[in-house]
Amino acid sequence: SAMTEPLDLAALVNAIVRVASKPYVDFIEQLRADGRVSADDIAELNTEIHNQRLILVDLAREELARLRGQQQ
Repeated sequence: SAMTEPLDLAALVNAIVRVASKPYVDFIEQLRADGRVSADDIAELNTEIHNQRLILVDLAREELARLRGQQQ
């Protein structure tokens, strides 16, 4: 079953970060649909979200490594 397979922590962290940032992605999409921001603004906001996701993934990996180190 899925519960006995080893957990892919990188995939899990990425999924959590994607889910956590979805409200921001949806908000930007709504701004675009309403014509309230320019294409350049949208590109900049999407880049910002992408960068924040990368930072969060890196921080989560560091925290997991730290926790593993404490368990030994």
